[in-house]
Amino acid sequence: MVLHAMKYIFILMLTASASSGKSQDTAFVAERLRRSGAIVLEAPVAKVFPLFGIIREKEWSPDWSPTPVFPLSGEMGEGSVYHTPGHLHGEPPLTWVVSRFDTAAAHLTYLVIAADRVVSIDIQCTSLPENRTRATITYCMTGLNAEGNAVCHHLIGRLFAHDLQDWQAPINELLTGRIKPL
Repeated sequence: MVLHAMKYIFILMLTASASSGKSQDTAFVAERLRRSGAIVLEAPVAKVFPLFGIIREKEWSPDWSPTPVFPLSGEMGEGSVYHTPGHLHGEPPLTWVVSRFDTAAAHLTYLVIAADRVVSIDIQCTSLPENRTRATITYCMTGLNAEGNAVCHHLIGRLFAHDLQDWQAPINELLTGRIKPL
């Protein structure tokens, strides 16, 4: 509960610092984009859910390169902080905060902070028959300035261009042994 309150305080602080800039556009209106998708994975929840951890994602996404900030061990937990390279050419590193990490409910939420946007990534895993898992992934993106609004539109389109099949295929390849973890 404390982390959820901290998350919203942090967003308010970011918004306030963005609005204190010298060239603030008084006509700016923040946009929030939300999109969800679900993928089906060929293993039980207990095996699937850990693969969405910020360090374990590298096992199915070889270009993924997080750097632990706190704790330095990279251990997942509410309040853990990481940096990753920016998603756009020339963008500074992004800061990732684990705002929810509930292994019993197989539910994970990241808060990703960039200079021009704040993104929430929510992942909920549920059991399906035949030892399979449905992972529902929800992105909620908020622009902090006009450029951030444009970036959010670009990124959400790119993320969902293939309905998250670019997540499902490599995770299932890992789970079924067709690719080996790095």
